[in-house]
Amino acid sequence: MSAKRHPRHYQTTLEILSKYPPDTPFSLFLTQTFRQHKNWGSKDRKAYRELSYLYWKNIQKFENLDTVARISLLTAIDQGEEPTELNPYSNLSDSISPKIDQNKLATWFHPTPPVFFYPWDVHTDLSALGGKRTAEGSWVFQNSIDLGSLVDAGKGIIQDISSTQVVQKYGNLLKGKRVWDCCSGSGGKSLLMRAILKPSQLHCSDIRPQTIQNLLARFKTNHLTPPFTSVLDLSNSSEALKAIDAEIAFADVPCSGSGTWRRNPEILAQFDSDKIKVYTQKQKAILQSIASRKNIRQIIYCTCSLFQEENEN
Repeated sequence: MSAKRHPRHYQTTLEILSKYPPDTPFSLFLTQTFRQHKNWGSKDRKAYRELSYLYWKNIQKFENLDTVARISLLTAIDQGEEPTELNPYSNLSDSISPKIDQNKLATWFHPTPPVFFYPWDVHTDLSALGGKRTAEGSWVFQNSIDLGSLVDAGKGIIQDISSTQVVQKYGNLLKGKRVWDCCSGSGGKSLLMRAILKPSQLHCSDIRPQTIQNLLARFKTNHLTPPFTSVLDLSNSSEALKAIDAEIAFADVPCSGSGTWRRNPEILAQFDSDKIKVYTQKQKAILQSIASRKNIRQIIYCTCSLFQEENEN
C-alpha cells in the first residue's frame, strides 16, 4: 500500500497518460514531460512515475472505463483496496513457454524490479548502500538507487542478473576461445566476457553503427581491451561474414523482449502477437548466417523472451 497521495496525483497521472505517443519509450516520454513542468516537486514526480507504471501494469482493468472510473480504480489499486492484475500476460498466454509457471508471473511482474551491479573488483563492498551480494558476484539493490558515479568511473556495470548468469553458465566453454558476440548491442555481456572469462579473441558485431560506437566507449570507460568490431546485418548474409574468425558464436538475438516488460510495461499493453512471427523469421535468418561460417563450432543462443516460438521452437 502506498502513502496517502493528493487526489490531483491520480487525475494528473491520467492526463499525462492521455498525451503519451505510442511506440515511444514511456520512460523517455515521462522524462520529457517532467522537463516541461519544472514546478512539479520531487514528490509529485515520484507519484506520477509510480502511478503511471501502476496503470500500465494493470492496463486490462482500465479498459472500457471513463475517466472518473479510471481515477477511482487507480486510487483503489494504489491504496491496496483493489488487487493488481493476476495474469498480466493473459492475452499472450498461449505463446508463453510451458517451462514458465504463468501462475507466478504476476508476483514477478508487479513489484519494482531490483537493480543489479557487477563490480570488476571482487573485493568491492556495497553493503553500506543497501546492496546484497549474489552468488554470481553481483550486488542487488531492491530500491531505486543512483549508481551513476560507479558506472562513470568504470568500476562495474549495471546488468540484469540473467545476463550475468548466462555468461557465467558457459564460462568454461568461452574461456580462452575466439568468441564472436554477433548481436552485441551496447556490449553488456561482451564486457562481462572480457573481464571475467578472458577469451583469446573477442569480436562484436551489431547492425547499428552508433551502437558499436557506444560499445567501444563503454570498453574504454571500464579500462578493458576493446574487441574487434563490425557493423553487420546478419539477417542478410554478406561477404563481410568471411572476416569473422571465431570458434564460438554468442547469439543474444533480437526478440520481443517479453521477459523485460516488467521494466517497460507499456510495450506489453501495445504488443501485437503477430510480431512474434516477425522476430522468429529474423532469428532463423541470423542463425543460418552464423551456421554458414565453417569455423564456428558452437552457437550459444539466447533471448530475453518468454515465448516458446522464440526459444524452444
